[in-house]
Amino acid sequence: MAELKDLIDLEPTGFGQKPKKGTYILNKNYVNDGRNYELRYAPENGTLVLYRKFGNSYKVLFQSTADGKYQFSVEADTLLTANLLKASDGTILTRDTLYQRLRSDAKKASESIKLTDNKKTVVNPIVNNPTTPDTLVGVADGLSEDGEYIEPETTEGEASKDNNDTSLLGEADRLVEKVISKIESEILGGKIKLDDFLLKGNLDVKFGAVDDAIRGTFKYPKDATYNNTDFTQDYIQIVQYSYKPPYKENIFTKGDAVNILTQGSQRTSPLKKYIGMVKLPMPNSISDSNSVNWGEDQMNDLNTAILNSFASAPRDVLKSAAVGGLASALGLGGAGRLATFLALLNNAGGAKGIQTILGNQNSGALVKTAISSRILAMAGIQVSPESILARGFGVVPNSNMELLFNSPTLRSFQFSWKLSPRDSDEALEVNKIIRFFKQGMAVKKQIGKSGAGGRSLFLGTPNIFKLNFKTQGGSDISGVNKIKACAIKSCSVNYTPEQIWASYERGQPVSIQISLTVQELEPIYDTDYQEDTGDRLFTGAANSTSPGDLDSIRGKDPNNPKSIYDVGY
Repeated sequence: MAELKDLIDLEPTGFGQKPKKGTYILNKNYVNDGRNYELRYAPENGTLVLYRKFGNSYKVLFQSTADGKYQFSVEADTLLTANLLKASDGTILTRDTLYQRLRSDAKKASESIKLTDNKKTVVNPIVNNPTTPDTLVGVADGLSEDGEYIEPETTEGEASKDNNDTSLLGEADRLVEKVISKIESEILGGKIKLDDFLLKGNLDVKFGAVDDAIRGTFKYPKDATYNNTDFTQDYIQIVQYSYKPPYKENIFTKGDAVNILTQGSQRTSPLKKYIGMVKLPMPNSISDSNSVNWGEDQMNDLNTAILNSFASAPRDVLKSAAVGGLASALGLGGAGRLATFLALLNNAGGAKGIQTILGNQNSGALVKTAISSRILAMAGIQVSPESILARGFGVVPNSNMELLFNSPTLRSFQFSWKLSPRDSDEALEVNKIIRFFKQGMAVKKQIGKSGAGGRSLFLGTPNIFKLNFKTQGGSDISGVNKIKACAIKSCSVNYTPEQIWASYERGQPVSIQISLTVQELEPIYDTDYQEDTGDRLFTGAANSTSPGDLDSIRGKDPNNPKSIYDVGY
């Protein structure tokens, strides 16, 4: 394989320029990842080289030689492994698909370039290599029939990346590339790329080393008739799942920024893998409390008028702010704020408008006190306009106070059960239920060979739970609230609920009280009150590979006494 020094004649002299004599640029935008790439071909010896522009330098990603051999550089392998190289249609390029594109373009070049009599015959071993499949992918760009370089059409965004771009964005792009090149060569020693520090969305960490100990279905009392189609007692079903981040795709899916900004983030189910289930009698205390955060907000009429002028002429408001900034830069201090305020007033209605405002007794008092307050502030005297009006006239500006929505809230629930096992088998079931909750809510450490107390660089999210109140046939009780996927925030176990120690054989407590405090992972939204939940429908099935987390809220016909009408969340 030829060394890189053997290909020195192909080194580019600058983007946007014609290649050196004897070489041809086949494609200037070979890979679609926001950087510039350049594929060059030397017809005399069949050498094909793919460069990547990095700062002011070019780095070889792929090269072939006349003896039919080829290789990818370390940087190319890094980019391919990280799925960072994409074709123009957005398809992720693998080592094989990129090679096929290169091979196809080389063949296209060798067939298109017409050599004069004093040049050697076109050598193209990469095309005739018998070890390579015949499938050709892609079409070469940038060559006319006589082999001359054709400037490819570029969009405005692509043009800004060209070295000949003199726009502000072009200058910024070159400056950033230069800084990155300096960091990589001088600080990182040339062996580590800045892209190596990018988080790719995958961590090789595993949790749940002891989840097998709590797998299964447990219930109390052991002989309870839960889920019977003919006769059953009402019960609460608590299913445990491992956790998956519901917003991961919004963070690590490339090219989704526009959708996020225009439509919002997409939340998926946080339920990952089924662990186990517990069935218990209905708690003696069941209640819910739905709340929303509201807060007081104020905006007086002077601020409203200025906001109105900004909405209609934002450029003028920006100029007004610049006036104040200029005054401050000239050392006029508080005069800058006064100048900004006066400029904003002028934008609101011009000179005629200001005259109208000052000519009105009420609005004039409002504006004059605001100006007086700013002038006094320049002298170091802090007096608010509201204070001047209140002390001087016994009035204050109308604050237009309003209660405005701030944010949703997360609901919490508390449940308690008293478990009194009647025999050894039921005592074992009670112990399993206690461990089901306490181990399931525990913070996870990475799976390793060191066992209990071992090292763990990361801590994993505890398992999460889905609670449902059930009745005959395992259907949800329509007259009790639904609960979204929850985290157990506390699990309290009282082994002496009668305030005295009492035990069976081998110290098994005769009665145990379990108290859980759970909190929902997601707020309640109006769209949750629907019968159709799409792919997020919760079923509780143990074999589900992609479990949903939302309950179907039934009740299309509340006037029909035979229809089921859920109270919802």
